[in-house]
Amino acid sequence: MPQPESLARYPMERLDSTIREWFLVAQDEANRRGSRYLTTGLILIAAGTSKTVFAERLLAALRLRTGVQLVEAFDAEWESSRPFLHDEPVTAVKESILKSAGEEESDQLVSPQAFVATMLDFPSGMASKILKRLGVDPSDAAHRLRSGIAREPSP
Repeated sequence: MPQPESLARYPMERLDSTIREWFLVAQDEANRRGSRYLTTGLILIAAGTSKTVFAERLLAALRLRTGVQLVEAFDAEWESSRPFLHDEPVTAVKESILKSAGEEESDQLVSPQAFVATMLDFPSGMASKILKRLGVDPSDAAHRLRSGIAREPSP
């Protein structure tokens, strides 16, 4: 575990290991799709399809029954624009790291729910665009994640 001094200097080290694992999965998917760019959408898909308890909570917060809907919306959004322009601003991933790390106590790691909620604070980020395709308000989803509110999706 990183020491508190390094946490203050290196925001990436402030991310929970689960989040850092999503980054690896997301980068592999970007490479598979012929892109070099890591986007909030790629990270959202990695989180939502990770077969973890958090993935179940995330899908519940998004009011989705399965990750299939999330993947389909991601694919549609990916095809709708050039990879460099998926996130607006293009620095949304970096800004999400910095913002989420800055909001936590200096000796705390950023939680998965806090990080995903921070990505959803970018209304023109790919993660938010994916949710809009699904009829989910990104601000409401971010609030549910931050509040720990995750209800079962309606039938």
